[in-house]
Amino acid sequence: MPAAHAGLIDPAPPRYPRFHGAAAYALGAALGRVFPRAFCRGLAELLGTVYAATHPARVALVRENLRLLRPDAADPATARRVFREFAGTLGDYFHLARRPAATATALITERAGFEHFETIRRHGRGGLLLTAHLSLFELGGAAARELGLELVALTRPESSPALTAWRAATRARWGMETLEIATDDQFAFLQVVRHLDAGKLVAALIDRPPAGRGQPVRLPGGSVHFAGAILLLALAQRCPVLPVTTVHLPTGGYRVEAHEPFFVERTGPDFLDHACQRLADAFTPTLTAHAGQWFHFVPLSPR
Repeated sequence: MPAAHAGLIDPAPPRYPRFHGAAAYALGAALGRVFPRAFCRGLAELLGTVYAATHPARVALVRENLRLLRPDAADPATARRVFREFAGTLGDYFHLARRPAATATALITERAGFEHFETIRRHGRGGLLLTAHLSLFELGGAAARELGLELVALTRPESSPALTAWRAATRARWGMETLEIATDDQFAFLQVVRHLDAGKLVAALIDRPPAGRGQPVRLPGGSVHFAGAILLLALAQRCPVLPVTTVHLPTGGYRVEAHEPFFVERTGPDFLDHACQRLADAFTPTLTAHAGQWFHFVPLSPR
């Protein structure tokens, strides 16, 4: 396989906290099944606030990441808000995990750019739905399924096979397939091509590649790297790329926005960098406006 096809998504084994496992997720989902959403989210936000207050080094790391978006987003309050929002998002996720897709999509109270999903459907050759670690990003896939598009979510292995299976079962409940990409799977791109050929949307996160890999993109406060190798499949398959963002609103609902799709064109030796920058430019207004919902808890690429 050409080296450029390696690393369709971040294959680097992450360092998971002790509580990141199937048993913890199952417990969270069990509580989410019993208690109302407001209780689940409120309790989770409280725990996130306590965690931020007792882990100043983690807050400092998040502040450095937020500087990439804009200097004024790197204040301690915004950094602490990231932990509260992340925990609240988990609270919502656990509340929804054992409920049908209609319950999840009912939380999408604002929809923007959904005509772009129809563009993907009319094209008829599948497409890439690419998003960032922003809020409850799984709702972007749920929105696509609500519109009748078949969707496959790319994922790296979780902290255990049991958790990978648990999360795949949750996506299946919402009508989404899961394709696990192992670190040493040299033929993963063939599986993705098969789904694209079937006219499906293939969803992936793009803003956290392995250290030292990926394409550089500019943000208002510096640069990071995107895991752009998957865009080579968009080039080879002549399928559109659809940027999608999801944010939690002050009203309690979520806003899902589909941005203008585009095709990857081989316009020069740095065409992949240009395609990744186009994604970054689509994400930037939402990222800067909702910096407290950009969930990165490890150092990003140096600016």
